[in-house]
Amino acid sequence: MTSGAQFSYQKGQDGRLYAIGGEVGIDTSRVPGDPRATLLKAQTVMRAALAPAQPSSQDRQVAANAAVMQQQARAELQSLQASQALSSSDRKGSSGNGQNIDLRA
Repeated sequence: MTSGAQFSYQKGQDGRLYAIGGEVGIDTSRVPGDPRATLLKAQTVMRAALAPAQPSSQDRQVAANAAVMQQQARAELQSLQASQALSSSDRKGSSGNGQNIDLRA
């Protein structure tokens, strides 16, 4: 989150102010050098953007951008896994570390 909630208010017939809308700024940037963290962050951003019962066009745009960020992070993770697999098979006597990252989400 980059800012606290900001609300729009309207005065009711009783003279009191009522929140009728609002927004929260969020950080949608990639996590430098960490595609796994970027993937998790993008998933969280998407869930938050689509959480309202009636997402606004801005909410849907943020979710679409998060989906792109997820695809890019998955591709980067797959590339890293492929290069790790190649480098471990190039080493004589190496059985690899057996670690895999689940890219399904």
